[in-house]
Amino acid sequence: MKKFILPCVILAFVSLNAVFAGDFKVSSNTIVDVPKTTRVMQSGKVNDKVYVINYDWRGKYSMMIFDSNMKLINDVIFKQRNDKDEDVIGRGFAFKTAMFMKSEILLFFETYETSTKKQLLLVQKTDLNGKFVGKMTSIDNIPANKRYKQGSFELEHSEDSTKFLVIKHLPYDKKAEEEFGFRTFDSNLDMLGEKTVNLPYREKNTSVIDFYLSNRGDVYMLLKVDLERKEKVKGEDDEFYSLLCQTISSNKALREYKLNLPQKDIVSIAFRIDNKTDRVLCSGFYSDIRTNTSHTRDIDGFFYLTADINTQKIVSQSYKQIDSKIVNQLRGKSEDKKVKEGKGIAVSFRVKDYVSRSDGSSVIVAENSWVTVVTTCQQRGGCTTTTYYDRTNIFLIAISSNGEVQAFYDIPKRQSTINDGGYYSSFSLMKKDDRIIFVYNDNPKNVGKVINSIKDVKAMRNPGMACLVAVEIANDGEIIRHGMVYDRKKTKMTAIPLMCNKIANGEYIIPTYKRKQIGLLKFEL
Repeated sequence: MKKFILPCVILAFVSLNAVFAGDFKVSSNTIVDVPKTTRVMQSGKVNDKVYVINYDWRGKYSMMIFDSNMKLINDVIFKQRNDKDEDVIGRGFAFKTAMFMKSEILLFFETYETSTKKQLLLVQKTDLNGKFVGKMTSIDNIPANKRYKQGSFELEHSEDSTKFLVIKHLPYDKKAEEEFGFRTFDSNLDMLGEKTVNLPYREKNTSVIDFYLSNRGDVYMLLKVDLERKEKVKGEDDEFYSLLCQTISSNKALREYKLNLPQKDIVSIAFRIDNKTDRVLCSGFYSDIRTNTSHTRDIDGFFYLTADINTQKIVSQSYKQIDSKIVNQLRGKSEDKKVKEGKGIAVSFRVKDYVSRSDGSSVIVAENSWVTVVTTCQQRGGCTTTTYYDRTNIFLIAISSNGEVQAFYDIPKRQSTINDGGYYSSFSLMKKDDRIIFVYNDNPKNVGKVINSIKDVKAMRNPGMACLVAVEIANDGEIIRHGMVYDRKKTKMTAIPLMCNKIANGEYIIPTYKRKQIGLLKFEL
C-alpha cells in the first residue's frame, strides 16, 4: 500500500507560551488547523518523534508528526478513493488501534468482507515519516455468516515493543467452552506462533478481565469465573479469579493459578508480569465475607501478592484494611464519624497503574470510575438514551520493597460528563526519578481551594470550561497541589490527559483539541 498526500493548507503558529508550576515547566507552542469534523483517535511516540492519529468523520484518516519540540514535521492524509496504482484505506475499514514499535508504526483496521463472509483484521505498516511500507495485509480472520455475529479481535503488544499479540474472540456459544485464537507477530509482521486455546470453563460463566503478552512471548489471561448454582456454598464467594499462562511457541500445556483470598471476596483485580523473573504481581480490592450484615459488597481493604505460576505457589502476600478515616474521606463524610460495620468504599474503584521507585518500593494507582446509562421514553413514542461518565478520586496504595501494603492516600477529584465517552476525563501520570505527578482536567472553582475530601470538590462537568491542574505525591506521602498548569482561556483548547505520552526522561506531551484545531502541551519535570 502506498501513501498519498493530499494538498492541504496547515496553519500553525508559535506562541511560546510557558507556565512554571512548582519546579516543572508546561509549554504550548504548536496549534494546527484541521477540518471541523476531525477528532484525535490516538497518539504515541517513537524515538524523538510524536505521532497523532486523527479521524475525520467524513471518512478520512491522517497522521500528524511532531518533533520533540512540538514542531509539526509532516501531516499525512491517507488516500481513500480506489486507484489502479495505489492501495487505500477503504471507507468501510474501522480503525482498531495503532502500535508504535521500535522502528515503524502499525495501523490496524477491521472490516467485514461480504464476498467471503469473514471478519478481517488488517494491518498497514508505515515508516517513521508516515509513508506506507508495503501493502495492507490481512493477518487474521473469523468466519461469520452474519455481520452481527462476526466475533472480534483484540490486540496487545509486549513491553519491549518487539512483538504483538492478536486475540481472536470467536462468536458466542453459551453451551460451549470459551475458545480463543492466539497469534504472535514481530514488527515485520512475521508470525512467531499460533495456538487455539479452549478455556476449562463454560463461556456463559467466564469473563476475561485482561490479557498480557510477556517479552518472552507467553500469553497471560486473567479470568473471572461464576460458579454454577450447584457449586455455590452459603457464606463463601460465588465467583473466583483465575490466571492462565499459555506459551505460543511450544507445546507446553496451559498453566493455571487460581487466586483465592480466605474469607475475602475479590471485588476488582489487576496484574502485571515482572519480565525479569516471570513472576506475577497481583493487586486489587477485597470485601470481607460476612453473614451478619447486608453490606457485603463494599470494599474493605487492599491486597498485594506475588506468585510463581510455574510452581503455583505464592511468593509473598499482604493485606491491609482501609481505616475509617480514609473511608469517610472517600465518602465525603466527617473523618471522626463512626463507620457502620460492613460499610467500606465504593466497589467502582479500579487499579489503573503501577509505579516503581528507586528503593524497591512502589505505588499502585487506582481510580473511582463508573458509567450510567439512562433511557427515557416518551408517552407519545420515541426514546432518548443518555450516558453519564463519572471519574472521581485517585486512590494511592504504598507498597514496601518486601511487598507489604503500607498506607493509603487520596487525591480528591470529580469529573462528570455526558455522552462524550469520558474523552477528557481521568488523568495522566508523569514520573521522573521518584517524583509522581497526576495531571487532570478540573473545575476552575477548585483552584486555590483547601480540599480535604471529595465533599470539597466542585465537579468538572463541562470540558470546554475546564482547566488543567497538577497534583504530586511526595515520598513521605504528602499531597502537593501545584494548581492550574494550563489555562485554556487564550486558546479555548481542552487537554486530553488519557493520550499523554512520555518522550524523554521527565518529558511528556498531551494533545489538546477544540473544533477545527489540534495542539500539544509539553511538560518538563
